[in-house]
Amino acid sequence: MTLLEYQRVTHFPTKVGNIRFRVEADGGVYVQRNRRAPPSGQEWAEEFPAAPTVQVRDVEKKIKKLLERHKFFAMEPLYQNPAGSDGVVETLTWRGPGGEKTVVADRARPPAFQKLVNDLMWGLDIADRP
Repeated sequence: MTLLEYQRVTHFPTKVGNIRFRVEADGGVYVQRNRRAPPSGQEWAEEFPAAPTVQVRDVEKKIKKLLERHKFFAMEPLYQNPAGSDGVVETLTWRGPGGEKTVVADRARPPAFQKLVNDLMWGLDIADRP
């Protein structure tokens, strides 16, 4: 079962640099980052890896602690900068116990959301992963 999903997709046409990760209940963390442009009209150059990028112990507890510390469940569902003409859209979705919650930041960089994403990536040991 997938507990958490994140993706950052550029509004630029090449989609190089897009990154996504998913965290499974068994502790498997799968990371995929576009190192090359995907086929036209697609966001991803390849699928998630078949094997986890990293394995994290007590992953649900670790994630819940970070989500609660950063008040994820109280965040607005959408942060948007309509004046922006480029940038990225970031989506973070919790699918674990307590129900589903998604937060989207489109051409916006809300500090609490950015700090949460950063802490999740470091906490899951994927901040510097390809």
